[in-house]
Amino acid sequence: MIFGSNALVVKPALSLSPMLVAGILDNYHYTSVKTGTATADQKAIFQATVFEFSCFAPIVVGIVQILIWRFYMLRGASKVLPAVLAT
Repeated sequence: MIFGSNALVVKPALSLSPMLVAGILDNYHYTSVKTGTATADQKAIFQATVFEFSCFAPIVVGIVQILIWRFYMLRGASKVLPAVLAT
């Protein structure tokens, strides 16, 4: 069950995410930066977009993981753990 749901969710995400990010970056002058025809403003917008993808995407994914895994406990864990996570 675990491996099946892993394959169902992770494999398509690994295949589609580079295309999605390239499409989004193309809206922020990726092609012109790559060819060297971008203006200074276009380069600044592109750099800010790449920075946001590099920094904020992992933070958002980490927060989602914390929120999801907060409801699960390890076997034999003490009862103090949920109280610590709630604060």
